[in-house]
Amino acid sequence: MGKVGMCFHLDLDMTITVSKCTWSHGFPHSYQFTGTIQRKLMKIEAKCRSPAECKLDDSRAKMLLHATARLSPQILVFKLPGCHDVKLGRPVEIALPRFHHTVSIELDTHLLRIKPPRVGEFPVLETMSISGNIADLGALLDRCPRLRLLKVTFRGVDLASLEAGLAALEAAVANGLVVSLLGINGNVGRHNIESSRFVPILDAAVRVYSQEFIFTNKFLEYVHVDLPCFDHTMSIEMNLHPVYFRQLQDGVFLVLERLTISESCGVVDLASLVTRCPCLRVLKVTADTCNNVKIHSTSLQEIDLDLFGDNEFKKLKGPCWWPPSLPAYDTEAGEGKLTPRTIGDMTTNANMAA
Repeated sequence: MGKVGMCFHLDLDMTITVSKCTWSHGFPHSYQFTGTIQRKLMKIEAKCRSPAECKLDDSRAKMLLHATARLSPQILVFKLPGCHDVKLGRPVEIALPRFHHTVSIELDTHLLRIKPPRVGEFPVLETMSISGNIADLGALLDRCPRLRLLKVTFRGVDLASLEAGLAALEAAVANGLVVSLLGINGNVGRHNIESSRFVPILDAAVRVYSQEFIFTNKFLEYVHVDLPCFDHTMSIEMNLHPVYFRQLQDGVFLVLERLTISESCGVVDLASLVTRCPCLRVLKVTADTCNNVKIHSTSLQEIDLDLFGDNEFKKLKGPCWWPPSLPAYDTEAGEGKLTPRTIGDMTTNANMAA
């Protein structure tokens, strides 16, 4: 792309206008670009027009991303929509181009494989959010000398790349990088996390010290493990099936404010888990539990429990009084429901359903 408002055609010996170039990539005629061509392009978003064109749009997205690198915007947002149709032939890979003047990048390629640049660096990049099938995160981080804040979601990544990526994150955190989000999604793509590697991956995630942690995976067999302590994480969401946390490892979840456990992920001692979360405000659990639940917390503001145990269904949902309250939630044996108890003159404002 030149500086005179014209673009070279990819196949024919001719030039086309910038508006026709963007239209060919799926942008509507009414789309407005803000700022200067060289610096202020704020958003590039590729859209699949129909399921039959998914594979073709992968290639177009790759070309569009490389064309965007020539603009080198200060802020780049590049998102591909999810396409779950079967794509014939060799998968499309995207080797990230160099963005010399870009300070912030938000990149989501869904299941397309992302590779670091072959040469060169991102000299001024400070914040990055990257999601997709990330091939070599360590090499990518090495190309970002000024990166200070990272959000990363591994989606459909093979096991070797995932473990190498977590090791690279641990090393980068030791050098000052802040990971605000760590996501692992093994439910999409061709690679599912094996049960034998679940514990090492979970332990590696603890050492990344992410502010938010989201883990989604379905295993082919029942997995019984101990739950490690995430003492630097503020929000945890685990959608794991079928996983049973048999006991808690030593430690306190010092800054955890939000905990979500679903997809029939079993917890043997939910009450003890809550007592180790002194800052917990939101608790949402859909899980198997073999014991009656009695939860004491001085910090909970919202609670949503769907518990299955001893062939009974127990449910409690609603906000808690704030500030501050000391509610205790009991499961009534044999009646299949949760009941809030009064502590002094403090009660909860919860709706109960059997």
